[in-house]
Formats: sequence, C-alpha cells, structure tokens
Amino acid sequence: EYKRDLIFKDTCRDLVRIDSEKQFASDFFQIYDTCEALQPLPTARFCVSTDESYEKCRLMQKYFFKTEKVNEISWGCVRASSQMECMKCVHNGTCDIVSTDAMQTFIGGREFLLQPFMSQYFDVFE
Repeated sequence: EYKRDLIFKDTCRDLVRIDSEKQFASDFFQIYDTCEALQPLPTARFCVSTDESYEKCRLMQKYFFKTEKVNEISWGCVRASSQMECMKCVHNGTCDIVSTDAMQTFIGGREFLLQPFMSQYFDVFE
C-alpha cells in the first residue's frame, strides 16, 4: 500500500506557476542560511541563593558582555532556594558554577562529587 498525498494532494487537478514578483522563498532561505551558520557560545551559568547575589550576578553579566575574551562565553544567572540546591543544580547540569565556603565545598564534594576549580585569597590584615 502506498501513502497518500506524498508530493501533491491526490485531489489536486491543476498546478499553477507563482508569479516571480510574489515569490518570497529566496529571502526565507537567505535568513535560514544565516541562522544555520551561527555557532552557539559555550555557556557558564552561575547559581546563587539570595536576591542580593542574583542582582550582583546580573550586574557581572553586563560587565562580562563588554569584556574581551570573557564575552566569548554566554554567562547566565540562576536563582536557587539555597546553596544546597545550587550544588544539586551543578550536579544535575542545570548550572555550571556555584561559589561556596570551605564547609559547603566539603559537602559539595562528598554529596555531589563536585570539585573546586578556583579559589580566592583575602588579605586578612587589611
């Protein structure tokens, strides 16, 4: 058994040429080709657990967008209900980065197999 309406409907009785002035497909294919050629940026999504941290993250996004090399990454901010939820988000892939203190880093490693990749040092004598 063959499928019906493969190229044209079986009920079609006549084909009519479209006037060249009414053709718009070339514009569509030009736009399609442009979109097809786009390459997505790698992403880095920060997970934060407070409104203040979320606002700071959004502000950092604006600076990152304007900074050479850093703007080659699509930066995002995700708001979670707690640091533990942020660690879960990194573990399940819905976020990429979370800032943690020493205890949270230990918990993240033990419970979610997270590993730190950067550390901050502060001058405690200032």
